[in-house]
Amino acid sequence: MVQGIATSFWKASNTPFPAALRTGTAASAAATGDTVSFSDEAVAKSRESAPDGAIPSQATADGDKSPWETRYGLKAGTVFLKNGHSQVTSLHGSKMEILEYDGTRLARRETGSIAAGGVVKDIEEYDKRGELTRRVHSELAASDAAGTTSHAYLRRDIAWYKDGEVSKELHDSMSVKASYASSDIVNGKDVSDAQSLDELAGTLTRDDLTSDYVGDILEYGGAGRLFRKTSIAHAVSTESRTNRGSEKRNGIEAHGTVEVSRQTEFSITQEMYDDAGNVSFQASFRDSLKEGTYEQQEFEARWYDNGQLVRHSSAEILQKQAKGRGLGVHPDMLGTLSLSEGQYGATTPLDAQALLGDGQGGRVAETGSLLGAALTSIAAGGYDPAQAFARDRAEVPGSVRWEDTLYKDGKVALRKVDTETVEENTLPDTTGFHTLTGLSEDKDPKYLRSTSHSVETYQEGRLVAQSAVEMRESAEDDARGVTSTKTHVDASFGSGHTVRNTHAKLSETLVEADARWDAAAQKAGSAMQTTLEDLLTLFQENLDPAETTGTSDQAWRGRRATPSADDNSTAF
Repeated sequence: MVQGIATSFWKASNTPFPAALRTGTAASAAATGDTVSFSDEAVAKSRESAPDGAIPSQATADGDKSPWETRYGLKAGTVFLKNGHSQVTSLHGSKMEILEYDGTRLARRETGSIAAGGVVKDIEEYDKRGELTRRVHSELAASDAAGTTSHAYLRRDIAWYKDGEVSKELHDSMSVKASYASSDIVNGKDVSDAQSLDELAGTLTRDDLTSDYVGDILEYGGAGRLFRKTSIAHAVSTESRTNRGSEKRNGIEAHGTVEVSRQTEFSITQEMYDDAGNVSFQASFRDSLKEGTYEQQEFEARWYDNGQLVRHSSAEILQKQAKGRGLGVHPDMLGTLSLSEGQYGATTPLDAQALLGDGQGGRVAETGSLLGAALTSIAAGGYDPAQAFARDRAEVPGSVRWEDTLYKDGKVALRKVDTETVEENTLPDTTGFHTLTGLSEDKDPKYLRSTSHSVETYQEGRLVAQSAVEMRESAEDDARGVTSTKTHVDASFGSGHTVRNTHAKLSETLVEADARWDAAAQKAGSAMQTTLEDLLTLFQENLDPAETTGTSDQAWRGRRATPSADDNSTAF
């Protein structure tokens, strides 16, 4: 396993955004301590000097083959890609360079270096005018392994350019921890205390994996002014059973894996700024899921006018697992790492660096790759339980709260709060069917509901008017012992602190009695979904625009989706 990488990796990952990504054309190789620089003159010369047809290629250095060839399958030489471009690959020991030309114009340059098991890659893309449009810097490294436990880290810095200036930046990273164990007997030896992954080859393993993603997106306006910052975090923790043998065992197919438990955390925070640099908008969203148990969401947003708060909204949703009803569909570990079941279920368990390198390492040029599984789930509605809560309310136990506050001159002017709760009926009717009753009678509710709505009005920060209504269901038996659902209503209204109260009991369900029974879920769901859709738009349109010229990230993604045997697309 790789030794001594952690120090150099963390040193590199904790440094400021490389100056080379902002101006000039230097390509950093931080993990090795080397810097491979391409002067502006050299870049211009390389764009002009590539002849039509035969483009010279550099063969591998004499002696041992390059690790780029032995580990990653690269071959020195020239090939022609499906997009009509030519690709020239040069290998020099632990260093490589791939140049892609559109005719004589340099469209893309990729350089890389390998040292002490760590891998550094730099990618530059150019438009038809020869102007730099995007630069990607990535580093893959691993810390010291301990027996069958290992850690690895993949870090990226991406910059987009417009008219020679940085217009957007993405700084993100993914870390993976992998730990394996087995209680099998191999050749008469108990491998429960295995000290290496090789000892677990071909066994039935228990796999404990965690992945953590963090990313910051910075968007700039005129004069380099920051107008929006978006931060994202996504963590997945799983326990699985994997059959690494060649025959079916314990109900698991050969080289198959079964997830036993999963927990996920996903969050977004966003800030927007006005022309004066003041915060004009803030929003945050957090989703926590424990598979088979619960899903909890929190949302908060603030609006400002010239630096003064004018509105504050917040929401909380808790949804519990119910029989026959699933929670939100969130990414599993294989999707998060971009690995197939066959890749993951290899005979010998993959260490953390291989888990990252074999999956995400080959997709560093794709802007949304490290967050791809979560983005796919968002697009499919997997993070939208508020809407599911409202739509399937009779079947989903949980609670939701929405609060909206308006401010005037920095003081509260109006506050509205809506809540709803669905709880299991803990005293079910066990008397069974009764004669002399209608078919709709004697129906014992599985869940009981409650809602509340309140409005408060203020002047100069002083409460001047208020109104509230609370409703709750109960299951009650009549004189015949027949169960029906009743709704209890408590209402209050008044001016200032003088409040009048009224009470009633209705012979109908809460949904029938309360025309706004789903107000909290609808408002919370709409706000949360808007935040999630903004994130999708950010990745799909702002960071990967379809009109990008040159060898764009989308072209790269399309080329990887239908790879050519001659295409030297590299994976870590």
